[in-house]
Amino acid sequence: MEYRDAIRHSLSFASFSLMVFIGAGASFLLSYPTPAKTVPKNTPMASVQKSTAQKQPVKMAAPRKSVNTKNAIFAEWKKGWTPEAIARVRGKYQRSIAYASAKKSVDSAVIVSIIGIESGGKNIIGAHGERGPMQIKLATAEKYVDPTKLDIPHYNILAGTSYVSDLKKRYDGDLVKTIAAYNRGKAPKDIDPEKDYHLKKFFHLYWQQVKVY
Repeated sequence: MEYRDAIRHSLSFASFSLMVFIGAGASFLLSYPTPAKTVPKNTPMASVQKSTAQKQPVKMAAPRKSVNTKNAIFAEWKKGWTPEAIARVRGKYQRSIAYASAKKSVDSAVIVSIIGIESGGKNIIGAHGERGPMQIKLATAEKYVDPTKLDIPHYNILAGTSYVSDLKKRYDGDLVKTIAAYNRGKAPKDIDPEKDYHLKKFFHLYWQQVKVY
């Protein structure tokens, strides 16, 4: 009798232990995180994931200056070129301007205006090798003066004025094309002096002198 009771007790304990083990296993499985699904390669979904991962921020182009902005810049530039400022440039190089004007039959107002827009009346060297008050390049100037003297304002103005004289002949006296070619090397076929920034500056200085001289 005692033997049967011992067996029954052992079976009950084993059943209880098994139930505890099964319960613990179930809890562990429920708490374990589910692994992420992997998408096979060379499938539509894989292509979508790849293209999304490779997308880069789009770099926006810098906005172009509007017409109003350009007009504002021109209006600000004009403030510095009063009749008094123009007279100072003329006075600074008066003898050289008068000499070159008479020798090459070029209006002195044209010479002063070119000096004003090209160098601001200064004897400087430009970013591309342009030299002196009239910002003429050595290769162009050597046709008219001794190139070793190009940094001397008198010879610089004579060389620049000589070049203007030749351009006037090339373009049959057309002042718009002459000034455009002086600045660019060649005048465009169609150019509007009321819209071209360089020409607008030139004629702003030129007409102020024509009224006075």
